[in-house]
Amino acid sequence: MAQENPEVNSDDYLGRSISSQKRAKRAKRDGQLQPSSFRPRCGEIEISVDRLNRSPTGECEYDEEHVKIAESRDGTFYGWGYLTRSDVETQTPCVVEPNAVPSNPNHVLIKFPENVKRCKEERNSIASELAVLSNWLQHRDPTIS
Repeated sequence: MAQENPEVNSDDYLGRSISSQKRAKRAKRDGQLQPSSFRPRCGEIEISVDRLNRSPTGECEYDEEHVKIAESRDGTFYGWGYLTRSDVETQTPCVVEPNAVPSNPNHVLIKFPENVKRCKEERNSIASELAVLSNWLQHRDPTIS
């Protein structure tokens, strides 16, 4: 059975999950992620994010299914750096594509332009732009072990 790929709306929140205590501490202090959290792996041009919820008042929020998915990836999970599709596509050269997978129907890709695959400086520049646009949504306090 094919996995459903619902459209990503311009105001949907997209969260980059963080399982590094060091990165979570910095995000808590700064209110946003560091650029390295948005940098694709060498030779790749995309990063994985999760579509998060929007509260009735417009705030970013999550539910236990989001936590379960994030915790299944890398162990201790601290929270998300989040931004909207509109932020990504109007303020960077990236595009957002739904990419539901069997274990995560809220999986989304942020795709960098193809020409940055071999240009580390350009990848770093875009990752910095995404970091500046991000906000921190904490799940677990990184200062408590």
